[in-house]
Order: sequence, then structure tokens, then C-alpha cells
Amino acid sequence: PVGSARLAQLLAAGLVDSFGMTLGWTVFSLLVLDRYGLVGLGLCNAAMLAGVALSAPATAWLSPRLDAASLLRCTSAVEAVLRVASFALLLAGAPVAVLVLVIVVMYAAGLAAYAGMRAEVSVASHPGREATTMTLFVVAVLAVEAAGVASAALLPGQPPGGAGRLLAGVVVLYGASQLPTWLVARGATVGRTPRRWYSATLP
Repeated sequence: PVGSARLAQLLAAGLVDSFGMTLGWTVFSLLVLDRYGLVGLGLCNAAMLAGVALSAPATAWLSPRLDAASLLRCTSAVEAVLRVASFALLLAGAPVAVLVLVIVVMYAAGLAAYAGMRAEVSVASHPGREATTMTLFVVAVLAVEAAGVASAALLPGQPPGGAGRLLAGVVVLYGASQLPTWLVARGATVGRTPRRWYSATLP
């Protein structure tokens, strides 16, 4: 069925993104710790949480203005670029304040994209099974995120994954893992929606 195929595409895109995001963020965090210490790492994690908090008003502002396809493509592209930029800035020795600004915007865009994905999952679900499907989607994402963190910790190097071609591969994966989300946006069916609808899809 078309709905099942669409749901499988959304799930695959969400899992690829979640794995790449957590693996890349973990390696990034370990590099920040190595270069800037606990204070730098704490500021970057605070920026992450600030971005998560700002994603709700950002999504509420975007959703009445963009349909799901445009929202997913815009936010996933912004997040992908900023993921790569965060590593480039870190390796170039940028001040922590610059990293903090990039991380806030990156996570606000990322969670806005996640809200769009959850909206699409809800629409693609079989009637009457939306809650079950959404729960399975979120649990699968959380499981893959845990796998991403574990995989990053097991990478060779000191800090893990932080040198040479391996680091380059991590950065490429970190950015490119948003590509499936950008591609799956093509089949999005949710139009411009009232703010309350999208706010209900936020974590």
C-alpha cells in the first residue's frame, strides 16, 4: 500500500538522520572537550538545549507559512550546512561563542525538521493507529540515537574519531545524513497548518 511505503520511507530517513546526528555530535563534543575543556563542552551542551527550546516557537512560526515539504527541505538543509560548519569552525579554532551561536540555530532547525517528520508520520499512519505508529517511530529513533553514541565512543583515536580520514568521514556522514530527510520531503502531504497542530508534534 502507498501509505505503508511512505511510512517506511519516513522511518528510514528518520533513522539515518538520527544515527548520523548522534555519532557526529558525540565526536564533536569529544573534540570540544579536548580543545576547550569542560567549560567549553558545557556551553555547547547549553546551546544545544537552547536550540531545542527555540525549535518550538520556530516551528510555530514556520508551519503556517510553509507546507511540510518546504519546511522539511528548508530546515534539513540549514541543519546539514551548520553541522559541517560547526566542525569546520571547531577545527579552525573559532571562539566558543561562535560555536554556541551555530549550535543554537542548528538544533532549532533540526527539531523543527523533526516536528515536520512526525507530522508526516502521523498522516501516513493507518487510520486509528496513529498513536501506536508515532510511539514506534520515536522509540526506533531513540534506539538508533543510542547506537550512534555508542558507535562514536568505539571509534579509534584520541579523542575517538577525532583525526585524519576518519574525522573527515564522520563530518561527511554528519552532514549527509540529512539528505534522506530532504529527499523524503518530496512526497510530503501536510499543507500549511495552524500553529497548534505542529506544536502538538514537538517532543
